[in-house]
Amino acid sequence: MRIDTYTKDDTLRLKGFGILLICLHNYFHWLWPSPGENEFYFASEHIFKLFSQIGWNPGEFFNLLLSYFGHFGVQVFIFVSGYGLAASMMKREQGWGVFVMNRWKKLFPLMLTGMLFFVIFGKMAMNSTLPSAYDWREMCYKMLFIHTLLPNSGLSLCGPWWFFGLIFQLYLLFPLLFMLIKRHGWKAFLGICVVAYGMIFFFREAMPAFSGSIFMQNAPAHLPEFCFGIWLCLNKEKNLSWLWLVAAIVLFCLGNFFSAFYPFTFLAVAVITVFVFHGVKRGHSSVVSRFFVWLGGLSMAWFATHSFLRDPFLAIAEKWTGAWGHFFSGVLFFVAACILALAAKPVYELLLKLFDRIPVVENRATKVVSRCVQVGFCLFAAYVLTYYIVMNTGKKEEVTITAESCNDGARVDKNDEFVQLVDFTLPKDSQWLRVKGEFDIVSSDTTAELPSVVIDVAEGLYWNAEVIPSTLNDSQQHHFEFSFDYKRPFVRHIDDKPLKLYFWNKKQGALSAEQIDVKLLY
Repeated sequence: MRIDTYTKDDTLRLKGFGILLICLHNYFHWLWPSPGENEFYFASEHIFKLFSQIGWNPGEFFNLLLSYFGHFGVQVFIFVSGYGLAASMMKREQGWGVFVMNRWKKLFPLMLTGMLFFVIFGKMAMNSTLPSAYDWREMCYKMLFIHTLLPNSGLSLCGPWWFFGLIFQLYLLFPLLFMLIKRHGWKAFLGICVVAYGMIFFFREAMPAFSGSIFMQNAPAHLPEFCFGIWLCLNKEKNLSWLWLVAAIVLFCLGNFFSAFYPFTFLAVAVITVFVFHGVKRGHSSVVSRFFVWLGGLSMAWFATHSFLRDPFLAIAEKWTGAWGHFFSGVLFFVAACILALAAKPVYELLLKLFDRIPVVENRATKVVSRCVQVGFCLFAAYVLTYYIVMNTGKKEEVTITAESCNDGARVDKNDEFVQLVDFTLPKDSQWLRVKGEFDIVSSDTTAELPSVVIDVAEGLYWNAEVIPSTLNDSQQHHFEFSFDYKRPFVRHIDDKPLKLYFWNKKQGALSAEQIDVKLLY
């Protein structure tokens, strides 16, 4: 099949479709029922939960599909970015330093816009607070675009902002990738895919401290779909055999059930998107087309600002029970996100004009600075890798933690929002720790979602939750196990800091827990 060269409106339509998926996914995956998603790590139970929850709640079909599949909108953005950058470079080739600086001048104002609206709306308007020291530190990491390399920082403050760290890394690599694919065509594309997938499987097996969410938030994990966009743009024939589509569908299906195929789902989505877009492009409605072009034009501002609007609409969804209530709360969230993006776009454009005044000239000085920056990035990458190797290979020590209510067990009633399980002071510093525990539970209210088990290290330095599955909500005794991994950032210390473990009863469920056993592994 011959793929038409994408126009500017075509890329806007694809961006509009991608941001629609991302926006609604980032809303619906916080609503119950939610099956989870295989975005940063793989868990086979997520796809089975999707099927079972659709069976239990067929009216939630639309919400559940977006909750599980919506994150793949990111792959649409990555593919379009690779395609668009290649098209731009073909018109006017730039040196590495000039290219990276020009991309930074577009990305950094967007990051600043998102942070400005986060402070005004996410903190001051919604929570009546100012950013804490933790918030400012995390914002600094993000302004340096290193947050996806730091433990527990990739998804902090505003989850979708992890993408900024990823795309900046891809910008750093683009000139090299473009040169290789331009010279060697599909052979270079294939070689890059082999290297990328080799790294994914190597780190997953040999370095679990760096695999999972940290690795999947960084460039090596998403080079295939990015380079697919570059290769498709540079491919003069632009012919794709239907075998591409068949292979992509097979890999996508297998990747949702089997861990070995999971890394291939992201490239598969990019390939499927190309074929589907080509098929619907000729028969699309002009109204629908203009709608997605409009969404695509708002996509950058929308991406930076929509996430911290969720809480008020999630509160509405708790009152508007049922599938239609959840759906219409999502529609309201979508409209509010549009309005906020319309307000953010002129701010972003103003900042763009200011940053465009920074001169960038291709000369000897620029080349010298570029080489210094490249060496600096390589040294920093080596330091990060060394840090995680030490974290992965360090000697481990296990300590048993006594739960506060260990002898009599613990009980969570419908009116309890928090029930303390462990309050422990960490006696020494560590680069990595794992808290694992188990208990027997019996639910006493089968109509509400069960509480979550939550860990809090150093009062907000690390916070995570593990939901007790709804399949255990049947008034029978079940055994439940949980595990949390905390990876310390480079310059933080956790000795003499509190570690808290508690039940978070956000949906007013009820349960009793017995035979509680909690261990800490340094």
